[in-house]
Amino acid sequence: ATISVAITFFVVVFFLSPSRVANGGSYFDMFKGPNFFFHLIIPVMCMINFLFFERETTFTKKLFFLDLIPILLYAIFYAINNSLHLVGSEQDGKITYDWYGFLSTGSPLNMILMILLFVAITIAIGFVFLFLRNFIIKKTKKD
Repeated sequence: ATISVAITFFVVVFFLSPSRVANGGSYFDMFKGPNFFFHLIIPVMCMINFLFFERETTFTKKLFFLDLIPILLYAIFYAINNSLHLVGSEQDGKITYDWYGFLSTGSPLNMILMILLFVAITIAIGFVFLFLRNFIIKKTKKD
């Protein structure tokens, strides 16, 4: 759950908000109204909770692979949704719906790469968070 909301946070901070600026909007447009909670408060609180307060949780290989299921399902859903809505390219004006602009070419190879990218980023963020959490636990035990 923490990794999933962290991905939401990182996509907003590093992709969607800069995209808004590039299109003449404000960097903080994605943090207005309910998005203030969904894109900022909830993800930040989840990350703080995981890193500093979840000390008794143990992780196994089985849990590791089970944790990938939600993001894999989302990636597949995302790729299918885009393939159903992308009927052309951005240049010819035939894109009917592309959530993030990741797949503007509509290529099946891009769909597969997007699924693999979602899973790879999830694994990477998971390892970084686990490393940071273990590092924080070790540092606080010594003090």
